[in-house]
Amino acid sequence: MKTPKNLRIILIPVGQIERRDLEGIENSNFKTNADIINCLYHKHQISSSEENFEPHILTASEFKTQLAFKRKAHESFVLALSNIRRRKQCYNLSEFMDEFNSQEFGGDTDKFWMGYVKLK
Repeated sequence: MKTPKNLRIILIPVGQIERRDLEGIENSNFKTNADIINCLYHKHQISSSEENFEPHILTASEFKTQLAFKRKAHESFVLALSNIRRRKQCYNLSEFMDEFNSQEFGGDTDKFWMGYVKLK
């Protein structure tokens, strides 16, 4: 299965912004990672000097390999990625994001809000 190269997963520790704020940019298009961060700063009126604001922007491959989430979360993410190019999606990335943000997976996933965007 090929992972989309233009997909970026955004993880922000819970408490830094609201869940709905990150979900508000779901599936948006940006040119660079810096544009994503600037959008979050601007849209959510976060000062760029705010020390506790730490968005993590990862490729799909980095998200799969670098983060030690529970097996259920990993399997669900792989399933959502496999459905990206299908016309009829039984389980898509938006559904994975909703489960992730609803803390369905437990463990480390409870510490982050997750969103996803695409690079042009």
